[in-house]
Amino acid sequence: MTAGRNARQDWSYRDARRRMVRAGRAHLPRHAAFARMDDHGNRLVDCSCGWRGNGLGWALHLDSVVRAALDPQMIE
Repeated sequence: MTAGRNARQDWSYRDARRRMVRAGRAHLPRHAAFARMDDHGNRLVDCSCGWRGNGLGWALHLDSVVRAALDPQMIE
């Protein structure tokens, strides 16, 4: 293993939190949401990036955005 790879795998809690906050600040502003109700009373979320779905799906969408920011080699 290379030193860079070990550094990525051996994060302390503080380093991991710092990286997540930095990734969130860089990538999440493009993912603002607008919630609405459909004709059947279901809550729908429209993300500014074009993603659409329910609230739980939007949370998973944001999780994948942050994960991809932290590990660019991640495939969704």
